[in-house]
Amino acid sequence: MRREASGSAHLEAAPVKGRDLPKLKMTRRTPRAEFDPRDRAEKQIENVRRRLRAERRVRPRQAGFTGRVNNVNDDYSYTVSLSLGTPLQTVELVVDTGAQWTWVTGINCNTESCNGRQKYNPGLSSTSSDVNGAFSASYGFGSVGGTYATDNILFAGFNVKSTFGIASTLSSEFTGVALDGLLGLGDSSLSRDYARNDPSVLDALYNSKQITQRIFGIRLSRTADGKDDGEITFGGYDPSAFTGPVNWNPTVKTSNYWSIQLSSSSVNDGRSSSTSKTAIIDSGLSIMVLPVDDANTLMSQFPGYTTSTNQAGGVEYYLPCNTKGSINLTFGSVTYAITEKDFLATQYRNEAGLCYVNLNGKTMSGDWYIGDPFMRNVYTIYDVENSRIGFGRK
Repeated sequence: MRREASGSAHLEAAPVKGRDLPKLKMTRRTPRAEFDPRDRAEKQIENVRRRLRAERRVRPRQAGFTGRVNNVNDDYSYTVSLSLGTPLQTVELVVDTGAQWTWVTGINCNTESCNGRQKYNPGLSSTSSDVNGAFSASYGFGSVGGTYATDNILFAGFNVKSTFGIASTLSSEFTGVALDGLLGLGDSSLSRDYARNDPSVLDALYNSKQITQRIFGIRLSRTADGKDDGEITFGGYDPSAFTGPVNWNPTVKTSNYWSIQLSSSSVNDGRSSSTSKTAIIDSGLSIMVLPVDDANTLMSQFPGYTTSTNQAGGVEYYLPCNTKGSINLTFGSVTYAITEKDFLATQYRNEAGLCYVNLNGKTMSGDWYIGDPFMRNVYTIYDVENSRIGFGRK
């Protein structure tokens, strides 16, 4: 989803403690002289322990709540299906690490841009309570406004009470965009974009002691791979979702977003740029957005590229649809390649038959907004407690 460019869930079992082992029913028999029935019981118990240890080795998921992340419209956005209130009202919210506030479309949102959405009705929920104040949020491509409410949020096995926005107005830019709202997962340790300072969903889970650490991990799927197997884990991360060690990077505390230092960038096998940039790792962004000069530098290294200006005043890029290559980003000492299957959107073409590039240039400060084209190549871990972002190779 968004900005300049325009489930089924399961809870993994906690480690099994001794008192959780199955009780074994024993029947008294007349033993042979050389046989002690306690030996059989001890062997049976040890077999159970051995099987449980093997299961934990096969599924090494760290403690936490894990739920499905849905791939919407061929990699355009990534959502979770969660439920609000009592009785439950189900909505699809975009997983957005670039937003610090969660909001849903409300029942009073009646303009054209509100059509086709699941709308939350606080009046139908016995656990909903009003919160004073007006809700508003602005993005690079549009804005929303409304009121606040507090209600139960259910997802991936957790049930937590949290405050969120109820949108009664959506700007026209939202027309046709497939979402019911945003699940805001911005870094809550940083200053917020809004006047209120209510706990985020992650904070609420931590404050209610449903998780022991403010950390979450995200895996995004890719349509071309033929699998819709994205997931998000709250309170931990999934070591089985990537290979090798985690590449940890400290966050940049001068930013209001999940930001780390980008060491260098390059195209194909070309020479790397040594200029360090601040990179915002944003799951709610379907493309990458760079300052115009930086975007031009990268794109000029691809033969046959053309440009156009979009409605937001940004620069769009197009390439021949058979383009091969990679945009390489280095974080710390590790380089990750974004290939044409992620930077080239072959389903979107201009009048000349060239394919849209999932990268825009914009007149703005030097930060790079790194969205889903990069995140599809890694497992991403956001760690509030230790002020860092980690990447694992998929």
